[in-house]
Amino acid sequence: MSYMGVSPSSKLRITGLGANIDTDNVIKQMMTGYYAKVDKMKQQQQILSWKQEAYRDIIGQVNSFKTKYFDPLSRDYLLSDNNFSSFQVTQTGTTSDNITLKATSGAIEGKYTVEVTSSDIATKASLDATKTINVKEALGEVQFPISIKHIDDSNFNDNLIVEGQNVNITSGTYRNLTELAAQINKDMSSVDVGGDKKLSDNVKAVVKNDSIKFFKKVTIDDTNNKLTIDVDGTTKNITIDKGNYTLEELSSKISGSLNGEYIAQSTDGLNITFINKDKQPVTGTVKFEGGSEVKFDSDVTLNRTGPDSDQFSNPTIVGNSLSYDKKIIAGVNDTLTFDIFDGTSQTKTVTLDPGTYDKSTLVTAINDKLGVGSSIKIEESVNGKILFKSTTSAQVTLTGNAAGTLGVSSGFKIEQSINDQMANIINPEGKEKVSFTINGKKYNYDFTSISDRTEGDVTYIGAKNKSISDILRDIEKGSNVDISYSQLDKKFHMTSKDTGSSQNISITDDPTNKFMENLFGTTTAKAGEDVTLKITQPNGSTNTIKQSSNNFSIDGINYNLNSKPTEPVTFEVKGNTDSTFDKIKSFIDSYNDLVGKIGSKVEEKKQYKYLPLTDEQKEAMKEDQIKKWEDKAKQGLLSGDSNLESMLSKMRIAFFDNVEGSGTNLFGIGLNTSNDVSQRGKIIIDEEKLRQALKDEPDKVMDLFIQKSENHKYYSRTMSSSDRSERYKEEGILNRISDIIEDNVSTFRDANSKKGTLLEIAGIKGDFTEFKNTLTDQIKEKEDKASEMLKRIYEKEDRYYKQFARLETAMNKLNSQTNWLYSQLGMSQG
Repeated sequence: MSYMGVSPSSKLRITGLGANIDTDNVIKQMMTGYYAKVDKMKQQQQILSWKQEAYRDIIGQVNSFKTKYFDPLSRDYLLSDNNFSSFQVTQTGTTSDNITLKATSGAIEGKYTVEVTSSDIATKASLDATKTINVKEALGEVQFPISIKHIDDSNFNDNLIVEGQNVNITSGTYRNLTELAAQINKDMSSVDVGGDKKLSDNVKAVVKNDSIKFFKKVTIDDTNNKLTIDVDGTTKNITIDKGNYTLEELSSKISGSLNGEYIAQSTDGLNITFINKDKQPVTGTVKFEGGSEVKFDSDVTLNRTGPDSDQFSNPTIVGNSLSYDKKIIAGVNDTLTFDIFDGTSQTKTVTLDPGTYDKSTLVTAINDKLGVGSSIKIEESVNGKILFKSTTSAQVTLTGNAAGTLGVSSGFKIEQSINDQMANIINPEGKEKVSFTINGKKYNYDFTSISDRTEGDVTYIGAKNKSISDILRDIEKGSNVDISYSQLDKKFHMTSKDTGSSQNISITDDPTNKFMENLFGTTTAKAGEDVTLKITQPNGSTNTIKQSSNNFSIDGINYNLNSKPTEPVTFEVKGNTDSTFDKIKSFIDSYNDLVGKIGSKVEEKKQYKYLPLTDEQKEAMKEDQIKKWEDKAKQGLLSGDSNLESMLSKMRIAFFDNVEGSGTNLFGIGLNTSNDVSQRGKIIIDEEKLRQALKDEPDKVMDLFIQKSENHKYYSRTMSSSDRSERYKEEGILNRISDIIEDNVSTFRDANSKKGTLLEIAGIKGDFTEFKNTLTDQIKEKEDKASEMLKRIYEKEDRYYKQFARLETAMNKLNSQTNWLYSQLGMSQG
């Protein structure tokens, strides 16, 4: 094993000269057992790394198999019924995409002609709107900008006097009070109040109730950061971080220490009060360590100087609150331009008169400027925002400096989506509660409430927050229709689920609220129509038929009409089992190869005496010897692996479990498993029997392999066990195999944020799991442990070297003393 870092033993040392001891060799022998433990940890790490490589090799093979047979873009894709036809259908005349033809069991070989003689193919009943609806709510609230100006170098329109200190607000146009409050706080940070403090350390501007309020701050430092809280008879001591706080901010800090049982609040900025988790007031106080209560005796004193003017927003001060005129200011927020595009661009620009407005007068002023016949209007939405309404199918985009005042950004599109609230379409007043009937199903909605309520014998569903999509889905489920909204023509559309002359849409609209008329305008539903066809068979006989559906089968020929062909379509049917046989055989061969490779890894015996080589062992061996050794050491790493065993077992059982409704089984079409147990469920083919089954019962063979579940059409790895079981019983073999593969190698996260089982264990390159998986975590754990062990070994070695160095020093000193003694006695040490 290789060791990261530099050990003390690798340093250049000159040792043992005095003590006549081979220190390096002695310490090396002393540390042999410790290094052996590191080697063992490194060997475990290497085994895990090899195991991960083996897993990833299998994942790669499974993914290749999955891509080849279960990817719709692959030429070998098998989950299509086109691959299981025993007949080949070829259009022989002018080919047409208007019709798709397929021959199934019972078809007669030969030439056919089909001609649509009706004016169109079968149609659905439909209700197409005459009314264009395009309603869009602003994203934000109505907010008037605030204009602050310098009149000259010494005269501001808004000089604030805060706690006796002069604050000159930086000139500019602010989009809203929040922006202005932030600037005032910044400007107060430039005002000295003595004692190394700024005004912003003592006061903060906060937006409250459509005005800017000024609150005092308390300074928390080492002298007063310990607080005692008495709430509803309970005492608690806490420590607060140092800083400058308003009582509201301090209350928030205190609430965080009360475990949700109580909430501290300060609505007036002077006192801290408490409520319980039920929002009921409770008694409580907050005191400093010295016993004084945390509170303020008075509001911030607030005054101003400076002239008023129509050119900027004039302030009003009441107590500690600062409010501003809501104004349209020339050049600031006085223009709106509507760009109307329907192939060519037209613009409608509104210039608002300067002055003071509120939401209502602003809406009136804009509509007056747009004019009585305008296709664009605005009003107040059910949520109190601006609602843009267009009655043109053209695209409408809003620009101009007044856009922000209306709660939108410049470039805002009036573009209704099905996620918008239906209640905004139902405006104006008088149409909030609606009732209507479609195909015998009655609907009652209350668009002023989010809760259901009953009046007499009628229960109205609270629909204020329901989206257009919510209402449309309700109608679809209750009345067996398809209903949608198109952003292209800005209209609602409704059709029956099925085609044919028996289809119709019956609507009864409440004459008071006229909900359906509000959506569709004045229109009448059109009944569905059948399709009439003339079909000539191979024997020359011609028959004219009528069909309510555009997809039907006659005498083993499936006709699927996409649109009306412009001329008769001729086609030829020929028997063809070779293509299907070859595809099934190719799949079985690939399947056998895959399960054989995985099975060999699961059954491979582990060579326990072949452990990963250490660096010292590799140095003593030749390269080919190392390779042979490591090949042995890698054997059996996946022996008996439960995850792979499970996957193989499920794949084998998937072939032989009954497929409900298919009418046959694996043995009936000439497939079986090998009698050799070691073959791990490989499939063997009786080719003659399979060819005969494809010729006689192609539909049954197709259902056996690719039948889809009726009740669970889409697979999810987090399906309930009962749903999974039901889907499995109804699925064909290939869909079962596909599901099993998804369970193991899917790169998509399920509802539990998990990927395929094998990816969670070993990961795969190019995916997030490459670096985040079980084996990588285990490898890192072993690596960290080995590094920690080496660190402790190096520290131990260094300690030993220091001990031997002290021994050597002592021995040298003893030798020196001995030599001196001998010299004093006139004796030679020898």
